[in-house]
Amino acid sequence: MNPTITRVSAVAAAVLIASAITACSKGGDRSDDTTVRPDETTPEVTSHQPTSEDTTSEPISTPEETTKEPVDPPAPYDYGNPVPESDKKGRDWFDDAIFIGDSRTDGFIMFEGLSNAGDYAYTSLNVSTVFTKQIVEKSDGSMITVIDSVRENSGWKKVYIMFGINELGWPSVSGFVNKYAELVRTLRDINPEAEIYVQSILPLGAKANDVSGYCNNFNVERFNEALKQMTEEEKVYYVNVAESMTDENGCLPDGAAADGIHPGRQYCGIWLDYLLTHTVG
Repeated sequence: MNPTITRVSAVAAAVLIASAITACSKGGDRSDDTTVRPDETTPEVTSHQPTSEDTTSEPISTPEETTKEPVDPPAPYDYGNPVPESDKKGRDWFDDAIFIGDSRTDGFIMFEGLSNAGDYAYTSLNVSTVFTKQIVEKSDGSMITVIDSVRENSGWKKVYIMFGINELGWPSVSGFVNKYAELVRTLRDINPEAEIYVQSILPLGAKANDVSGYCNNFNVERFNEALKQMTEEEKVYYVNVAESMTDENGCLPDGAAADGIHPGRQYCGIWLDYLLTHTVG
């Protein structure tokens, strides 16, 4: 055999063996190579999905459904009738109230000592002059109207009004009621959330009941009927306080008022009790 060929074959064999060893070495190191090459994809990791063997066979309980009886909505307030009798309130009921009226209301507040209520009652005041007569004195000594003072001090939540005795001689009942309705609407504009209580006109005593003139109980009844209709239209409360101090003849009882017009202390107490037992809310 040619010695040269033999050496070439030996060299070739040695190269092949070295290549094989290198390839094996690289293949063994691949398990430590954590670099992900662009042409390689990360295997998707899937979570274990529970099977019927992983769950209990106990049924899931649901709360029992209960049948509720339908509840009727509250009936709308019937403004066509006077405020009915209610549980008696304490005198603190008037803590957020104001009173607007004439000399009858002025005497009522004085006799009952309602210093916790706002007092807008003045002698000879009526449903017209409440807008025009500068009768309320401010802290600086200036004078303003009742309605302007009420507007400046609007923290009240209830209003009690009584007018009528000074208006019995007006030419028409409608003129009185229209002006009264204007007062109600003005008060509502000042405080839309306020409860407005319109009190019926108290009757006159027998000696003050001038049947030949205008200041008589026949006119009082006419005015009260018109007031009741007005309160229904304006949706404010009509408090028929007159029924608490009217005798069988339709007059103030004997001894209720020295002059037959302005109730004294005893009947102002009856008046107060009536208001406290005829409330809404």
